[in-house]
Order: sequence, then C-alpha cells, then structure tokens
Amino acid sequence: MWRLGSNVFKEPVLRRIFLLAAGIAIFLPIYEFVVVYPKFTQSLLDTTELDALRVGRHLAGSVIKEKHGQIDRSVITPELIEDIGQIITDFHLIKIKIFTSSGEVVYSTDANEIGQVNRNDYFVDVVAKGRPFKKMVQKQGQTLEGKHTMNDVVEVYTPVLDRGNVIGAFEIYYDITDHKMVLDRLLSQSGANLVLMAVLLLGFIFMVLREAVRYISAKESAEERLLLSSKVMEHALDGVMITDQRAHIEMVNPSFVQLTGYTQEEVMGKNPRFLSSGRQTRSFYAELWHDLLGKGSWQGEIWNRRKDGAVYPEWLRISALHGRDHQISHFIAIFSDISRVKQREENLQNLAYYDALTKLPNRLLFRDRLKKAMSDARRTQSELAVMFLDLDGFKKVNDVHGHHIGDLLLQEVAQRIKSLLRDVDTVSRLGGDEFTVILSPSLPIQKEEHIIPVATKIIEELQKPFYLDSCCCLIGTSIGIGIFPRDADDLESLIKKADEAMYRAKENGKGQYQFAY
Repeated sequence: MWRLGSNVFKEPVLRRIFLLAAGIAIFLPIYEFVVVYPKFTQSLLDTTELDALRVGRHLAGSVIKEKHGQIDRSVITPELIEDIGQIITDFHLIKIKIFTSSGEVVYSTDANEIGQVNRNDYFVDVVAKGRPFKKMVQKQGQTLEGKHTMNDVVEVYTPVLDRGNVIGAFEIYYDITDHKMVLDRLLSQSGANLVLMAVLLLGFIFMVLREAVRYISAKESAEERLLLSSKVMEHALDGVMITDQRAHIEMVNPSFVQLTGYTQEEVMGKNPRFLSSGRQTRSFYAELWHDLLGKGSWQGEIWNRRKDGAVYPEWLRISALHGRDHQISHFIAIFSDISRVKQREENLQNLAYYDALTKLPNRLLFRDRLKKAMSDARRTQSELAVMFLDLDGFKKVNDVHGHHIGDLLLQEVAQRIKSLLRDVDTVSRLGGDEFTVILSPSLPIQKEEHIIPVATKIIEELQKPFYLDSCCCLIGTSIGIGIFPRDADDLESLIKKADEAMYRAKENGKGQYQFAY
C-alpha cells in the first residue's frame, strides 16, 4: 500500500486528481454547515416574520377601528383579548404584547409585563419609525414535569400605522424549537450523507489511480507511456499541452480548450508564445528556458491571454520528456487558472491590512508603513512626520443621528484627508474616530514650510459642514505631530509622542495641532 501511494504521487496529473478529490471530501461537509444551514435558518425566520405581519395586520384593524390616532389601555377590549386568545391558539404562539408608540406595554398575555417600557435601540430606531424587526433568542421554558428547558424563540415586532403615523406596535413570540430540532436533525443526516459520499469518492478515485499506476508500470516504451498520458490528460481538470522538441504544439486536452478558448485545430503546430500576455519580460522567458533545459522542468506563476483577449494568471509546470537516446523529445505543460486564488488572496490581504469601513490602511498596515518610512529616513538621513488625528464632536453625531450617519461621516472624513495629501503620504484609520497621517521622508522637514500647512488644511477642511443623508454635521479635529528622529528614534516612542501631543491639543481647546516635545 505504501509503495502504491508513492507511485501515485510520482505522477503529476494523478497527484492533482487525488488532491482534488481530497479537497471535495473536505469541502462538501463544510459547505453544508457554512452555507446551507444558515440559508435554511434564515428561511425559517422569514416565514415566521410573514406570519407575524399577517397577525399584526389583523389585530391592527381591530385596534385602529377601536380608537383612531393612538394606542393606550382603552383599546384593550374583551373582544380584542378574545381575538388574541384565538390567534395564539391558531398560530401556536407563545405570547403577544401591545405597545404604545412610546414603547409602553398596554397589553401582554403575561400580565406582569403590562406597564413596562421598551427603550431598546431597535425599538426606538426601527419599530417606532414604522419598520418591522425580528430577532431569534433563547428563552427558558418548563416542561409538564417541571423541568427547565431552553427554547428557540423568534420575537417579531410589527408597527401599527394609522394614516401613515405610527401609533403603536405588536410584539409576537413564536416558539420554533421543534422546527429547529427537525432542521438540525435533517442537516445532521445530510452532513453524514455528504461525508459518506466524500469517503466513497476518495475510495473510487484511489481505485482509479491504483489501476492507472498498474497500467503505467506494465508499459516499457516512451510511446506507450505517452499514449497513457494522453488518456489521463483528457480527463484532467488542468489544461495540458504537449509540444515537440522545437516547441510546436502537437496535442492539447479539453481543459486547455476550455481555459484558453482555442480549439485543438487552431493551435496545432503553433508555438505557445501566441498565448503570451506581454506582461513577462524577455529575461523572464530566458530564465524559464534556462531552467527547463538545464534542470528538466520549470514551474511558476505566469500571465497568459485567452482567445477573447482576457488576461488571466495561471500556475504552470513544464517538464522535458526524453527519448531512448536521452535527448529531449517532447515538452509537456500543465497549467491551471488561479484567478480565484489570486482574488481570494487579495480579499484576505484587504481584510488583514485595510479598514472595512473607510478602505484606508488599518493599524497593522500603518505600523508596517511607518516602520518602512523610518527605515528609509534613517538610510537617507532625512526626517519624516507622523500625525495623530482625533475627531472633535464625533460622539455627539453618533448620539444625535445614529451610527449609520456616523459611519458615513467617517468615510467622508477619510476622503477629505486623503484629498489633501500626496500619493507618497499615507492616511490610516486606527479605529473609532482616530486617524493617522505619515508624511513621507524629506530632507530636511521644516515645520513652518511643510507640516504646519498640511495640518492647517486638514483642520480647516474638517471644520466645513458634512451633508449626509439630509443631515448637516459639524465636527473638528485635534492633531498631534511627532517628527522622526527629532522627537524619537524608534517606532513605539514616536507613536507615543504624537499621541501625547494630540491629547494636549484636545486639552488646549481642540481644533488645533500640537508638536511633540
């Protein structure tokens, strides 16, 4: 068995097929629980919300008919209570509450809650403004035997509108514990089936590979081995291209046709250079051929062009095949489109180094760039400046207008600061309403001639009104400035100096800059 596995992984195409099967075996169960399960759960929540809206519309008709313009305790009539009791039975509900527009409970199937006031953000910012809201929570229940249980409950808030005005709201509780248990059981069974399928797939692929290795071992001539390779490459997911010793194409597989857009008839006899995107230099190809002829193989990342003109990255491996006379008889190239891999790497890098809200470099990338800038300044015996900015009045904007406007404000602040700097400078967001600016090294930095105008322009620009979703916001900023190596000659000390200077600017009245000392 060990020798079989060793032989399998000596063959590049077979090794790729096995790795692909292993990847599928791992991917299927993960996909089940990461993608399918949340979708089923969301569907359950959406269905519950639709039922709640129907109940809410039904009850709203009774409430509005009873008393126009507002909801108070006077709308709670025996007929309404009887109607609610019937609805709870019909829809298998746990509880129904009725709120005034200010959040006071005027009716609840749990009498202890009458008179309480809901001041939660979601009620004030969503329900009281006429939009429904739902959330799934776990609440403690009790069985007939007296045992305590944790039940999955969906709370749905539906506002009551009378001629366009919010006059109150309903809160409707659904117990979805049984639904969740059924869903979990079905998904568990489905996950087990997927795991079984993956294991069977691995076993099947392994059997195919075993027979392929036995077939290869039975062949002695290079021609028979090439014939077998052609059979394998027909089913390979990677593109395969075989050329003669002069690099004229003799054979390509279906995946080559799919990846490049060229048919086999269009490429026969051509040199593969027609696929070149032009991104690689002559020295790149010279090094490629040097390794290929000297070592017998080359592999690496390369950019090629499809028939439709699209340029894409691929991972390419080229091997030289030798005949019985030990001379090169053919070249075989195996490649795969790695566009998705490159995109995934780029997305991961953005998540790691850039702020999701403003798209500016985050704290990690700021420190990295500052370290590099200090290294450049030290090498050229020049100076650089780092600014720490903290917004004045940002908390008030959040409190008055909400976090949505606060987020829009941070995005606009980022753009205004960025527009005032050179391409070689860096503006970052450390978190909250804290920003930093790195002014690239210059020889020497003059406070009056370079830094002060930049700091002044930033302060003036951020004092201008911000118009965001029909809101006008007024803020300012306080700036602390540290200069390397005047104020500190290491990263941590320089950051601390600039931060301390910023706090002095705050203490001295805000809306100004302070240099470190």
